[in-house]
Amino acid sequence: MLSIEQLEYEVHNCVKCKEEHHSVICFYPVYSFGNPLGKKIIVIGLNPSTQEYEKGFLLDDFSVEHRRFAQLKYFKRPYYTFFFGKIEDFFQGEIKTKLGYRRNVWENVGYLDLVKCPTRIDTNGKTEQWSGLGDSQKDDIIDNCKAFLLNQLDLYKPELIIPYGKNICEQIGDIFNVFPKKYGVTEIKINSHNLNVLFLYQIQRHRHSDSEISKIQSLILSLI
Repeated sequence: MLSIEQLEYEVHNCVKCKEEHHSVICFYPVYSFGNPLGKKIIVIGLNPSTQEYEKGFLLDDFSVEHRRFAQLKYFKRPYYTFFFGKIEDFFQGEIKTKLGYRRNVWENVGYLDLVKCPTRIDTNGKTEQWSGLGDSQKDDIIDNCKAFLLNQLDLYKPELIIPYGKNICEQIGDIFNVFPKKYGVTEIKINSHNLNVLFLYQIQRHRHSDSEISKIQSLILSLI
């Protein structure tokens, strides 16, 4: 089995998707947002946005160490709130007390993407991220990347993973041969490690209602 250091090296140096689908991948892979080590909860997204590199939130640098440092320290800076701030709503109140973080959710919650490379396609003057890719492109890229995520989960051994969004819920369901439904909970096994999955099968761009947040918080509390 690979060590964390070996897996980091493999992900950061992977060019398979870039070589096969160079027209839609023009940035380096993202191993993780923040450091997933020691986190009992890991949120799973589909893939990074190219804006992380275009706006300088991550380093588009030849040096693996420079890129790695920027990714591991991602949540040390305040620019990430547009997307990640919505997720943070789930980890307030009693959950904050139970997890024991002080200022930042991501001190005690990890974040990984299934697809490690940001994707982008320009068609008819319109720029799209993942949704603009063809089905065969999506399938190829996921096939290339999914072993990385499985190895990460095997190494980090969280108690709970939370796929966030319709597309990633469907993909995690396919990988583990389970049926995802809104707020569905199931248990999966990776090698000798069992972990719970809470599917947040909803549209990410909408701010979540108070009742929705309360329901999700109750589910999380029952699982950790």
